[in-house]
Amino acid sequence: RPAAIPEANVAAALLLRAGLDPSRLILEDASRSTAENARLAAELAPDRPGDWVLVTSAFHMRRAVATFCAAGWRDILPYPVDFRTAPGFRASPGLPENLGLLTLTLHEALGFAVYRASGLAADPLPEGCLAG
Repeated sequence: RPAAIPEANVAAALLLRAGLDPSRLILEDASRSTAENARLAAELAPDRPGDWVLVTSAFHMRRAVATFCAAGWRDILPYPVDFRTAPGFRASPGLPENLGLLTLTLHEALGFAVYRASGLAADPLPEGCLAG
């Protein structure tokens, strides 16, 4: 099985191709969890002022924001991507059609509960956590 390309490398390639100034890009590609990502990224940018754009899947955004806030990040601007439903989505009555979304929902709910109980996720969000 070929080695997976780190998400950070894929994101960097897309952002640089879109014209982002490379000096504005900080990559963290060693983490294995959201909590590690928040902590390791904070170590890479301890004193950079300004708003921070947090890009992650829409279904994961709540836990990601809470985790980054708990790790000390401030002025976060959430930018959700990878929406799994379309506007006007209505779940169909059959379990097989909804099993993927149910699994994803349970994973995030359980993950948020565990992160919150262990102090890895802030709930409620501290003052100044979100930009604006």
